[in-house]
This record gives sequence, C-alpha cells and structure tokens, in this order.
Amino acid sequence: MKSKKISTKEILMLADTDSKSEWKSLSDEDRKIVKSKFWLMNRYASLVRNKNKEKEELAILATNDYYNKNYMVVAKDHLELQWQLLCMSCKNNDSNTKHEWIPLNKSTSNKVSKYVKIIAEFFPQMKIDEVELLATLSTKKEIEQLIRDHGLEPTIYL
Repeated sequence: MKSKKISTKEILMLADTDSKSEWKSLSDEDRKIVKSKFWLMNRYASLVRNKNKEKEELAILATNDYYNKNYMVVAKDHLELQWQLLCMSCKNNDSNTKHEWIPLNKSTSNKVSKYVKIIAEFFPQMKIDEVELLATLSTKKEIEQLIRDHGLEPTIYL
C-alpha cells in the first residue's frame, strides 16, 4: 500500500485484516508514521465496539498478550515484528471494526501531581522519579497520614 501519508484509520484497517506482509510495501515515510503511532495503536487495538461481547473481550486479551507483553523489547529495533504483533492482536476483527480511543484519566493525573508536590516538599532529598512513583502508588489515606506525621492538617494540603 503506497500513500502520501498513512492515517490511523488506515493503519487499523490493515491490522484488522491481518495484513502482516503490508509492512514491506509501505513507503519509508509511511513506516515512520506507523512507527510513531505504535504506542497509540496499542490503545486503539484494545478497544473495539462490536455486538459480540466476546470479540470485545478478545480484543483486550489479544492486545495484552501479543502486542503489549514485550512492547518495550521490540518497539525500538524490530519494527516489522511490532507491526506483525499488532496485526496478530487485531486479526479476529474485520475491516469494519470500530476502534475507540481510551482517554487518559485526568482526575488521576491531577491527584498524582498534587501528591508529587506534597511528597517532594516533605522529602526534598528524593529524586523526582522516586517521588512520582511514590505518588502514583500512594492512596489518599496514606498521603493524609504522611501530612499528619509531619504535624500538619491534611485539609490544608488536600
């Protein structure tokens, strides 16, 4: 398939029709576009709308088992394999399958950023990646307790 710029919709249609061999016929420009959208495809491939509930569930399982499992291992250096894994995870769909976007949960990210500020204030010696990890893993109760442990009132911070 040769085109000026391949769209997300076209990429998903090729994957849904199990077009593993299409990778070789893509132009270099299209391969770069597909490469830049591999992470995005992971989110689209896992959510399909179908009257058959089993196909919807299979899309999630197949995406997780085939595409996500070793994503970081193959994503950088093995682009054709990544393409084939995407096609494998979508192969039970047809070309008319409707894929939807799974939006990121903004409320969670807002909460985590608030927790990051609190933890960073109480532990200035921690590296930022450690602070972010701790903020992601912490519950509201744990953050409230942390604030109390420092002799402060949680309502001021939260």
